[in-house]
Parts: sequence; C-alpha cells; structure tokens
Amino acid sequence: MLVSNTIRIGSILFLVSIVFGCRLNSSRLQERDNNTIIFGKDVIPNEKTLEKYVDLVLSEYISYDVESLKPYIISQNNEKTIWLVTATMKNRNPLPPYSIKMKIDKNNGRLLHFEIHK
Repeated sequence: MLVSNTIRIGSILFLVSIVFGCRLNSSRLQERDNNTIIFGKDVIPNEKTLEKYVDLVLSEYISYDVESLKPYIISQNNEKTIWLVTATMKNRNPLPPYSIKMKIDKNNGRLLHFEIHK
C-alpha cells in the first residue's frame, strides 16, 4: 500500500512539474485553435514520459492493477502530434479480455479520446 501511494504521489508531482514548467514559459505559447494552447516544447515528448502519463490516467479510471495492462501498444498519427495508445487486459478468467484506447495530444497532454472495449 505504501509503495502504491508513493508511486501515485510521485506521478502527480511529475505531472504538476510539467504543467507549471510549461506555464512559466508563457512567452512560447501559441494558439492552435480556440480550445488548444500550443507550447514551445512538447509536454509528452517521448514514449517513456507517455507511459508514466498513461499509468496515472489509467489508475484514476480503472480499478485493476495498471501493470496488468502492460505493455502498451504505442504509435503516433501521421502528423506526429497525437499519441495513440492501446492497453489490453488479459488473464481475466472467467471474464473475457478488454482493451482501452486513448488519444493524447503530444504537445499539451490533453486526453482527446478514452474508450473501453469489453
């Protein structure tokens, strides 16, 4: 239990540092459209950062151990601006497996799409 709380607190601090770090560089902000702000640097630049972010998002939405959904299938759209993530829960005997699909904006970390297939 202590390890789980430590990981969650560490993940939250990690995301808070990313958000505040990007907000401090407000001179680099641009507007993509009315609802999206573009930062000068991507908030989720690589797969390692993406995995930590996905772990945090999934721990809030599902009641199972996030580790049981790994490895994630990760790809990007053609423009390299959106992360596409698929996580599959296997070994749920006698229940059938299910999958989770997400689309995450690479630049600002916004969760664009979250879908569970049972």
